[in-house]
Amino acid sequence: MADTADFVAIDVETANRWGAICSVGVAVFKDGALVDQWGSLVDPGVEFDDNFVEIHGIDEASVNGFPKFTEIMEKIEHLIGDRIVVAHNSRFDRKAMEQEAKRWKTHVLDILWLDTLNVSRRTWPDLPNHRLTTVCDHIGYNFEQHDALDDAKAAGHVLLEAMKETGKDLDEMTKLGND
Repeated sequence: MADTADFVAIDVETANRWGAICSVGVAVFKDGALVDQWGSLVDPGVEFDDNFVEIHGIDEASVNGFPKFTEIMEKIEHLIGDRIVVAHNSRFDRKAMEQEAKRWKTHVLDILWLDTLNVSRRTWPDLPNHRLTTVCDHIGYNFEQHDALDDAKAAGHVLLEAMKETGKDLDEMTKLGND
């Protein structure tokens, strides 16, 4: 395994199916350890879908007074730097961030994504499913599901455990974690 595992894990929660971000969590890992973390509710400025509120518990009242997506982009970009971005089912998080950037007419971040859903499927193929909760139960990591910061940290820990299990470094995992 490589000496370092420097990456950023991200998770977002959305207000509806159009990717309106209402919560974001960012966990920074350096040399295989969590070294920084940041999360915030986000006011998407749109109506919340009841089905999404039921999943994560965030509604219009919860985000009142919190920043808009454009107000947190600089912070997210600073935390990412030039690191690989890890997410469990990264397609969802990537699409939500891209849609928000377009909706708010700001730049889309140029990011190399690594999907821990794919990594977990290849590392632990015999699990009954590869939901974040299932994988974390398997590796013994406890977290609060659908809390963006906790989900981000969990995805980071899944990657670290998969690296230990397979003996692969971050570059190899990047190939393993993407289709």
